Amino acid sequence: MENDQPINVDIWSDFTSPYCFLTALRLEKLAASENLHRMWVAFLVRPHGAPAMSEEQRATAESQRTAASEAIRKEFGLELKPGPVDIDTYDAHLVMAYATRSGRGPVLLLALMRAYWLEAKDIGKRETIQEVAASAGVGADESAYAWQDPKNVHHVERGMEIGVGHGIHSVPTHIFGIKYLLTGAMDYSDLEATVAKLREETRKAG
Repeated sequence: MENDQPINVDIWSDFTSPYCFLTALRLEKLAASENLHRMWVAFLVRPHGAPAMSEEQRATAESQRTAASEAIRKEFGLELKPGPVDIDTYDAHLVMAYATRSGRGPVLLLALMRAYWLEAKDIGKRETIQEVAASAGVGADESAYAWQDPKNVHHVERGMEIGVGHGIHSVPTHIFGIKYLLTGAMDYSDLEATVAKLREETRKAG
């Protein structure tokens, strides 16, 4: 890889946001040519234990899915086959918190998102989470442990608190190099340009 100095990217994200899936795919593509240290931070679209979605909320979610699906099909040749719209992703985030501490976060995140968005899997169910996590190298026993370890609860809750402290109220939101905050599913060219800008600033700083 031409650029060895890692660029830190913090991404507030949720599994059931189509724009978060689009962002994950774009960052994975960018990571093939840039040394990115991606830290995925939980920001639940629907709070843990929230009541059933209203018809208006469902309509908004479906509209977002339709819009994002066009971009995903055009850029990556993928046809969306999404899971249920109103699931609770809290348990999946707890396993992500566990995997993140061992350096397996980006792999698990894409596995869970692909399972939800391309295979219509309900990643709100623990058995499904364990199945998908195992395919990403996180064993079923590790997932079970993740749900019991209070450190993961703290990781998820603290990440959301930090996000709110930064003025983050929607996903996806990125912070590049602890400096540039970008909100929404940024175009791939914008992600590239932000990394290039950080590298140029680092070069000039010596």
